[in-house]
Amino acid sequence: MKSNYGSVYKMKDKPRRNPWRVVKTIKELNGKVKRQTIGYTRTKVEGLELLAKYNTNPYSLDTTKMTFREVLEKWQIQHFEKLEPKTIKQYKSIYLHFEPIKDIPMLELNTVHLQGLFNNLELSTASKRQLKAVLNQIYKYALKMEIVAKDYSNLIELGKKQVVIERKVFTNEEITKLWKYKELEFVDTILIMIYTGLRIGELLTIENKNIDLENRTIKGGIKTDAGKDRIIPINMEILPLIKNRMRADKTHLITGMRGKKMAYQRYHMIFTDLMEKLNMNHTIHDCRHTFASLLSNADANKISIAKIIGHSSYLTTEKIYTHKDVEELKKAVDLIKLQ
Repeated sequence: MKSNYGSVYKMKDKPRRNPWRVVKTIKELNGKVKRQTIGYTRTKVEGLELLAKYNTNPYSLDTTKMTFREVLEKWQIQHFEKLEPKTIKQYKSIYLHFEPIKDIPMLELNTVHLQGLFNNLELSTASKRQLKAVLNQIYKYALKMEIVAKDYSNLIELGKKQVVIERKVFTNEEITKLWKYKELEFVDTILIMIYTGLRIGELLTIENKNIDLENRTIKGGIKTDAGKDRIIPINMEILPLIKNRMRADKTHLITGMRGKKMAYQRYHMIFTDLMEKLNMNHTIHDCRHTFASLLSNADANKISIAKIIGHSSYLTTEKIYTHKDVEELKKAVDLIKLQ
């Protein structure tokens, strides 16, 4: 093979699970040339395939810094080649649940991170089992590439062994306090979740183009068929908060310092910091739990509650809501008022 293409050779120093080493000649910024390992494979054919794929789509060789997101992207390049478009779409919907760990270096992930992720998922045991199976595949790839030395996904516990998280609603006094400090950066986002029932993953994906201020509606939502792209009415109380956040130069309602879509990990840090400053003890999901409780306490129509939250199997033809539907949903959220 040409030196600038790379090579594959078998290591004979000791027995290995993946004895074939794939190397590549890399030219650094300072002009120096050195050989770096791309990965290790079980057979020479696999090594040649890996080298070909690397030359087509080079990636960072510093595996110690590769995030879960980067490993996921590299794994799917190989995995998706064998799958049908419909199956690929299903995989991509599963990836949404990995959002909390995507920016963590793969090498730093451990049982605490992964078990915590699974404990906080609002999924059935069967769905969690499917998610774990995908994670197993990603770890097998990471082991093959020697990005990690251990498969922590096998240690994740499902079902009855999971810790049950106690949900606590925000009290009226706490909500009043949030309104008092609404000018404090990002407190408005907590109020928006409390008055809309949006999950944080959903709120962070809301684009301004899907917000209709005149008709007081948001089109958004993820996860289930009933929850995707649902119509979410905007309570009159938070209409000014949403309006103030909308900027012509930004695509998303909630953005970071550079005006880009905010990552879940970053928002989680902000939320935790705010809870400490305001002397409150809540998880992000307590906002959604509070919304459901407030609607229920206000005797809102149960069907309307289910539609807004996206928990039911309610589906309109081609996901289109009639004008009457939307009006009923707005009446329901407007019942939320502090005593």
